[in-house]
Amino acid sequence: ELARWPDKILVAPATANIISSVANGLASDLAQTILMATTKPIVFAPSMNVRMWENKLFQKNIKKTPKTIFSEFLKVLR
Repeated sequence: ELARWPDKILVAPATANIISSVANGLASDLAQTILMATTKPIVFAPSMNVRMWENKLFQKNIKKTPKTIFSEFLKVLR
């Protein structure tokens, strides 16, 4: 039910862990389970330092976010 009622889901703060978990299909807690079960748009507000954001492995995870869900990333400010 929690995955169905919102019009859009905002994940703030979106840590590297939660973004990577969703990108790889993991759902080990309630928040991740909701994100995996929803068909609604998800907006991630990244909460990490720039070096973490620019990490090649993390960038691969961003590209792997589910294409069936419109995922949007708010800009990381330097």
